[in-house]
Amino acid sequence: MSNPPPPANQVPSGSAAPVEPVQTTCALFVSGGGPGPMAESKVDLKYLPGGDDALDVVSGGQEELYRGGDRIGTTTDFVDFNSKKVVAEVAPYLQTMISAAAADGHTISVTSGFRTMAKQQDLRDKWEEFKARGKTPPVENPASRQGHSLHQAGIAVDLNVHHGGVFKWMVKHAWKYGFVRSTADERWHWEYWGNWEGQEKPRWAEGWHSPKTMFSMIQRNHQCGVTTTRAINQKYWWNTKQPSVATANHTDARTRGKTNSWIGVDDTHLPSKFDTESPGWDSPTATT
Repeated sequence: MSNPPPPANQVPSGSAAPVEPVQTTCALFVSGGGPGPMAESKVDLKYLPGGDDALDVVSGGQEELYRGGDRIGTTTDFVDFNSKKVVAEVAPYLQTMISAAAADGHTISVTSGFRTMAKQQDLRDKWEEFKARGKTPPVENPASRQGHSLHQAGIAVDLNVHHGGVFKWMVKHAWKYGFVRSTADERWHWEYWGNWEGQEKPRWAEGWHSPKTMFSMIQRNHQCGVTTTRAINQKYWWNTKQPSVATANHTDARTRGKTNSWIGVDDTHLPSKFDTESPGWDSPTATT
């Protein structure tokens, strides 16, 4: 399948001659593509309270949960994932997904879980500090304002997607466990939007949380920095994170981060690749 020429308003600027992405499918520039599969909640019952391998819930001080700047509730119960706290209600789906990935030879680890107001502000302050020192591009702070990050609502986790084949596995399977992406330029940021199968929907999720489709927040066909707000930061380009695998010719580098973030380290648009290699991969009955 050959690439059609991109619309004029989607050609990355910054050079006299526009550079067309390499090794991408038509999906990078054309519209459509469908909403993708609905987030499910495949959960191994053994991880739920009372199960044989029930997760170790740590109850501590009461923490406030926020969404869109509004307080939506409080929680005291968390599960520790390599020293990162994840709210107890989300943890069984996360652990089920981690175990499934491990069975396929992939090690998923949490790099950021629940955040307090102080932690969220600290992330913003560090970005501004680095920007003032010229260590980051002079662009809008990527860390949400206090009370506006879904890490503070308890449903967001950052994962080590740049490790091995984790991102490819996540794109193909994460929706089965309720996790979908919401921030185009952050391949590591995933949120739980499943249906709470296996347990009651927590009170703090009432009124705003309901299942979403895989591409409802990040379209299957998009271009970071053009059809979405920000281009991917250079330190998160595939050829930066995995220089021994991804060459300087990778689309992330050739477009200066203005790429479709569903593209993997092998420089292919992963959903389209799965369509060919594993027809039905996005079906609720899919097992591989």
